Amino acid sequence: MLRAWIAAVALLLSPAAAYAQAVPQAYKANCQMCHQSAAQGVPGVYPRLAGRMDKVAASEDGRRYLIAVLLHGQTGRIMVDGKPLSGAMLPYARLADKDLADILTYISTAGARAKARPFTPAEVAAVRAAPKLAAAKVGEERGRLATAGIVP
Repeated sequence: MLRAWIAAVALLLSPAAAYAQAVPQAYKANCQMCHQSAAQGVPGVYPRLAGRMDKVAASEDGRRYLIAVLLHGQTGRIMVDGKPLSGAMLPYARLADKDLADILTYISTAGARAKARPFTPAEVAAVRAAPKLAAAKVGEERGRLATAGIVP
């Protein structure tokens, strides 16, 4: 029992635990209303992020795509868990690069099967500095990445 208590205290005091507690605040304030508290989405309405975004975040193209979705939004039909979804993801370019990096790190680690490296504000800034994409173009990029097996 004492070992379990010591392990729990050590985990709570670790830097990783502090970071994990900070990230959900940015997610809760901007994403939770659609994608839900554990990034599980709403079947048929809002896509599940948990357990899927780690694969996308494993490639540079996937990372740029995820950043573009948050900056520019996305429209068009998508397939998630074998079911079609049609709708729009609103852009969140109004958020600071650090907030977007925190959100992306959270969604790429929620329910992850593989460890994704954290997103950085510099990565977000680089995509922000590139020419702006229309939300439909972001959707087309998703289709290309899905065909390549990068987006599940």
